[in-house]
Amino acid sequence: MQAGTISGKTSNAYITAEIEWSSIPTTATNSSVVTATLYLRRTNSWSGTATSGTGSFAIDIGGQKGSTSAKITIPNNGSWVKAITVQKTITHNTDGKKSITISASGSISGTSVTSITCSDTVDLDNIPRMATITSA
Repeated sequence: MQAGTISGKTSNAYITAEIEWSSIPTTATNSSVVTATLYLRRTNSWSGTATSGTGSFAIDIGGQKGSTSAKITIPNNGSWVKAITVQKTITHNTDGKKSITISASGSISGTSVTSITCSDTVDLDNIPRMATITSA
């Protein structure tokens, strides 16, 4: 199993983004199930109202995209808020290796969060492949 975080940003300098991802390999199918979740949070102290609106969010996992539209509220206390979770099955190369790009995008209508930028290339587990046996 592999896992990690990808730091990102939004168009609001005080609201940051982060992707948490993990992958579970399956030797029999030479593939991994990759799960990625986008989180948002406010990084500064803010006495005004919470940032709230209808969010349109998407996560791309190795070229496979998932998206959603949902009401979201980012509180002023600095806690992370989940925006979207996407899970995709990724087939590895014939040698069992695989690197993919995981990225997130989106916006929240009626707020200053008009864009989200969060992307990185990650290495999945190397899946052992059986050696080809040739007889004499």
